[in-house]
Amino acid sequence: MAQQSPMPAKFRVMFFILALSVMSCFAAVGIMFSEQRYPLVLLFLFLGLMLAGFGFMTRKKLLLRLVGPKPKK
Repeated sequence: MAQQSPMPAKFRVMFFILALSVMSCFAAVGIMFSEQRYPLVLLFLFLGLMLAGFGFMTRKKLLLRLVGPKPKK
């Protein structure tokens, strides 16, 4: 049986939309690279990396707040 996520549903939806945004930025990098629009490649690459970093950072902080820190062994 699958384990239920401790994250509330509205945050799961928010992270799903954030993941779609990151994937679309990386797809835009490939498209702009094939069209030789290198300034836009750098822009979308930077935007995708920043969005991914923001997502990981906020997910960790949110889960620590909801579940609490892991006990040390």
